[in-house]
Amino acid sequence: LTKKVNGETRDPLEKVITIYDAPKVLSTPYKLIQCDTQDANSTDGLSTFNLTLANEGICLGEKDFQVYYYHSISDAENDIYNTQSIPTIYQNNIPDELLHAKITQPNSSCYSLGSVILHANKNISILPEQMPACDLGDGTAAFNLVTKSQQIKSELNLPADVRLYFYPTENDSALGKNELSGEFISTPKTIYIRAENNEGCYGTGQLELLVETTPQINVLENRIICEGDTNPIVTLQPDIITPFSTSDFTYTWSTGESTPSISINKEGDYTVVVKNKSDCSTTINFNVDV
Repeated sequence: LTKKVNGETRDPLEKVITIYDAPKVLSTPYKLIQCDTQDANSTDGLSTFNLTLANEGICLGEKDFQVYYYHSISDAENDIYNTQSIPTIYQNNIPDELLHAKITQPNSSCYSLGSVILHANKNISILPEQMPACDLGDGTAAFNLVTKSQQIKSELNLPADVRLYFYPTENDSALGKNELSGEFISTPKTIYIRAENNEGCYGTGQLELLVETTPQINVLENRIICEGDTNPIVTLQPDIITPFSTSDFTYTWSTGESTPSISINKEGDYTVVVKNKSDCSTTINFNVDV
């Protein structure tokens, strides 16, 4: 469209119109399953839900949509600016309560409606053995939670479709937020487990993290073989710091021996790896001179 003003042709006027499709959503109610752990009655079907955990399922895997939850369809439709929705951390009022979801595209007023059923399962307790790890020298240890997850599944004989997640607090575990993963550096503490299967929450529990000290050994001076001795013998033995004793550890010498001490008659460098029952080790070097 061009326009002439006083005989002068002006630049064309343009206006870009963007047409959005309404979001494609799940046509049936999405079932959000939580473990019944938020009150004294573990069989009343009531719990606290993190509604954002239903977003991806309702949106058929689309992560860019915005989702708002309401008690009724009319509440969703009348909330033009999406400011009156239910808080995403929500406790259901009745077992299997139905909420309505309003799904919008960013920067668009187009929306679709879906729904979610809030179902609380009876909780299954997940209580594995403690997890020790070796002190890094500052009172912390590195805990491999990926490896521990597999060990717990084997230890407790959990079903194959169960997945374990770890969290810093019991509340985070219940709501599935602030997950701990991979190698977790920590002081001794309790962390919390959330177990899920293909349907949702399967169970919850806790895991005790223990920081084990490495063997404490005094640093030894170099040893000397006196030149001219006809049968020189030097005994090498780590100087264990009390209250521990030699029987608390295993020993692996560079000579292949596995006793707390060895006797040698040749100069050279010798090492021993001293290991405790938690598999934490200290390596000691001996230098024997003539």
